[in-house]
Amino acid sequence: QERKRQRVLVQRCLGKLAQRTMAAGFEQWASLVQDMKAAAEARERAAKALAYMTHRTLHGAFGRWVEMRAEAEQQKALVARSLARVLKRAMAAGFAQWAEVWQERKR
Repeated sequence: QERKRQRVLVQRCLGKLAQRTMAAGFEQWASLVQDMKAAAEARERAAKALAYMTHRTLHGAFGRWVEMRAEAEQQKALVARSLARVLKRAMAAGFAQWAEVWQERKR
């Protein structure tokens, strides 16, 4: 009877000791998982920040390209109008000279 009681007490003590060890192991594992999650979140935030900076740079470059393209179109139109004026003057002068020569021959 006494032996049985002592065995039960020893088993309870060993069980509590084993539970304490298991609980400590579980706490350590849970802490490791939490640290891994925090590290993954930090990596994700860093990747998002890098992507944001990259996209911001690309967006700025594209915006500058659009502005330059619009300016080039304006310059092209300005040159075309100026050239048209010069050609119209030259054609008008040529036509006037032809008309004068024609009038002189007609007489």
